[in-house]
Amino acid sequence: MTTSWYKKSMPTVQSITEHLPKLACRVYGIDNVQSVLLWGSVAQNLQKPNYMPKDLDIIAVTNFYSEDLASITNDDNSPFNMTRDALEDDGYDPDAVDFTKRYINIKDFNIDHWALSSDNKLLHWGATIEDQQEWMEIKQEAETYANDLSPTAYNKLHKASNTRKQNWLLNYNQYINKFLSQAPEGWYLSKIDASIAIESAKKLINI
Repeated sequence: MTTSWYKKSMPTVQSITEHLPKLACRVYGIDNVQSVLLWGSVAQNLQKPNYMPKDLDIIAVTNFYSEDLASITNDDNSPFNMTRDALEDDGYDPDAVDFTKRYINIKDFNIDHWALSSDNKLLHWGATIEDQQEWMEIKQEAETYANDLSPTAYNKLHKASNTRKQNWLLNYNQYINKFLSQAPEGWYLSKIDASIAIESAKKLINI
């Protein structure tokens, strides 16, 4: 997970929401996506236009089984370059592989990729760690690391110059990327109850 979208400064909820319709259409345009949901800190802070989220969580609601998604990784054994026949021979769902490849290649807005499976499981694309709680702990550690090394803490960045915002983000990314470089990426099942996530999510587009 990179933060390449922060090219000049950390965006606010207001600047992010201006791009959400375009992003939702791109995700919805992928085969087997039934609807697109906004979740996480942006969804929780839509009434705070100046809030600066560190993540943009998007849930693609799909018709794939969770096991078919969880088998897909982006490592030395990645199925992304295999032919359809080879995928079927190895037990992959070729459509699930195609969905994953197209979905994770949407990086314009540095979205955090989530998927809801047909058996109502919530999955997250990222470093294959034990669970979402561990990932949240890593991001909290990254924030603490950035606060210690930067002249301005995260909770005061909304008043900081772009230079100070970039400095904070550089330190935050350094910590995150150090972890990501040591772990392969893939879909993993979240321990978060899917119904709770859906209840707090906002529909961006659906059939």
